[in-house]
Amino acid sequence: MIKQMKHIYFVRHGECELNLLKVFAGHSDSPLTELGREQAKLAATDIIAKGLRIDKIVSSTLRRADETAKIIANEIGYPTDSILPSDLFMERGFGVLEGTPRSDFFDAYSYEDIDDAPRAETIEQLHDRAAKAYNLVQALPEENILVVSHSAFYRAFKRAVDGNPFSHEYTSPFVNIKNGVVYTINP
Repeated sequence: MIKQMKHIYFVRHGECELNLLKVFAGHSDSPLTELGREQAKLAATDIIAKGLRIDKIVSSTLRRADETAKIIANEIGYPTDSILPSDLFMERGFGVLEGTPRSDFFDAYSYEDIDDAPRAETIEQLHDRAAKAYNLVQALPEENILVVSHSAFYRAFKRAVDGNPFSHEYTSPFVNIKNGVVYTINP
């Protein structure tokens, strides 16, 4: 029997309070806004409308992703106690930048300079973690996996799935991942 290729779907968490403040969120916990909860419900509606079968939900342990995953699970009839939480799927850690306005940083520095911020996770470190997360997904027995996570993590995860190096973060067009939208990732 031929083993079927996994279908991997990705949803960035709904809008959270730190998104509204336009600060680096990173590993900081932040609850969803009302709009964020609505975005999670709309992602579930999209999953249902497209007829996507979800056998397993894997989520970042950060509150904004966990809450999004649970809303989606409830809406699609997936048991919330079967969600697999994992720190591997957390957002990039921004170190001392967390909680500071993104515009202040980008007025003075480039995107690549985040790697040099004290205690920040570099793009290479994020890429290595995303590769481990992809290996975890590949090891799951289920075939249709929904990952609920974050925007910088999405780009690293997609590079890991596609077999691209971490340096593509700086050389490829920047991909802006919208809150509460279902993306399809296939190897």
